[in-house]
Amino acid sequence: MMTTSATPTTTNASATTPAKKTGLKPKDWISVGVYFVIYVVLSYAVAMLGYIPVLMPLSGVFIGVICQTPVMLMALKVRHLGVFTIFGILTGLLMGPGQIPTMICAVICGILADLIAAAGKFTNRALLITAVAVFNVWSYGKYIPFFFMRDAYLAQIAEGYGQSYVDQVSGLFPMWLAVGMPIMLFVSGALGAWIATKLLAKHFEKAGLI
Repeated sequence: MMTTSATPTTTNASATTPAKKTGLKPKDWISVGVYFVIYVVLSYAVAMLGYIPVLMPLSGVFIGVICQTPVMLMALKVRHLGVFTIFGILTGLLMGPGQIPTMICAVICGILADLIAAAGKFTNRALLITAVAVFNVWSYGKYIPFFFMRDAYLAQIAEGYGQSYVDQVSGLFPMWLAVGMPIMLFVSGALGAWIATKLLAKHFEKAGLI
């Protein structure tokens, strides 16, 4: 009597198992866009203080302290490499072609912030605070012309704001601020990020939203 042995059928698991998706999902892009809009609205409102000449050098510092909650919330909600870079690119584009130093600073700071946050897998709070602080240094690009293209930049400001405004702000940017400004922006961004973590822990983490 002849018998036939059953040969087990093997299947390729990789053919039946869907590949794991990488990159930002559509909902992540939406989240980044929403938080970016909130960040821009807050930043523009705070930046209005710069119309007061004596406060112009501190506008980036005020943004650092006040406007980091949507940035931190974006990082905690999306938790993906690239979110800070996207923030930087969008910020640079918003500044327009007339602000080349700001555009460059925004992209560089976004990339650096991404690398720092990714080193802690977007869960290490100390690295997230550092990443947000680094990202806040993007606004240093707005001040670079004061230090390195001073005469041409002041002439450009005079066309838009008048010579009296230029006369008031021209003495507010001594050369030592070329080094001191990025430090101030980093420290203020770190303070704003720390405040953001406290606010989010109180209102979002307890509710299970992040």
